[in-house]
Amino acid sequence: MMDHLPKNLRLLCAQRGSIARVCREIEINRQQFNRYLSGENRPSAQTLLKIADFFEISVEDLDLKSDVFSRRLHQEPGRHAIPFGFGSAEHAPALARYCGWYHTYFRSANYQGGIVKGFARITQDEGITKSKVLDRYYWRERGQVKKAPIVYYKMNGVVTLNGGFLYILDQHKGRNDSYTMTCLYPSYSEHVSLLNGLMIGVSYYLDRRPFASNIAYVAVEKGISLQDAVRQCGVYDEASATIPKDVKHIVRNRISKDLGILAAQGM
Repeated sequence: MMDHLPKNLRLLCAQRGSIARVCREIEINRQQFNRYLSGENRPSAQTLLKIADFFEISVEDLDLKSDVFSRRLHQEPGRHAIPFGFGSAEHAPALARYCGWYHTYFRSANYQGGIVKGFARITQDEGITKSKVLDRYYWRERGQVKKAPIVYYKMNGVVTLNGGFLYILDQHKGRNDSYTMTCLYPSYSEHVSLLNGLMIGVSYYLDRRPFASNIAYVAVEKGISLQDAVRQCGVYDEASATIPKDVKHIVRNRISKDLGILAAQGM
């Protein structure tokens, strides 16, 4: 049986500019990765999942016949259809002020006692306001940075404005397809530095539990490179001094005794 994985990996790397960049971002040893490209070795199941998550495809896709894989790969840009009401150029001028890089903070169903610090980028392209999210799931500051594998979770989405609120619908494609909906209060400051609201999503674990969490979008400081901004991402203990106090307050997730629901509080 012909192994199509090496050629498919080379096709994926070609889209990212260089093999060295891919190895650096996935955090895989370059010499070992070269063995995968030559067909000398095959990645473990865990490494295959790590590679697939990075390229936002399923593990099964990696073993497709190379001609089929290539066709699907070149069809990739069009696979994210714009949902109803989203992507309208009508709101682009009002949404332009929100474009930029953010660190996101929220509590995950998978890490009890932890706060996930992720990365989000809001951009505009031909009148459509888009969202791109990257989360790195592994504990920081617990001595596990080098021991535990890093799980990457990437989403692409669109942003709209309705009733003064920002709505972000992000889609994760891969082993477990899912959507995340985020509703954010608008900012009335001259420069957008902090947004907060509520996010509803689904656990990436196999149990696929829906959950809701308060969420904060904090603008990334000027002068920080994209690589350094992403490096800061991970799961921090809720008592960590790294998480700002106002952010901890936002993501408390306290249920109102009067209403019996989780409600986001405007800043």
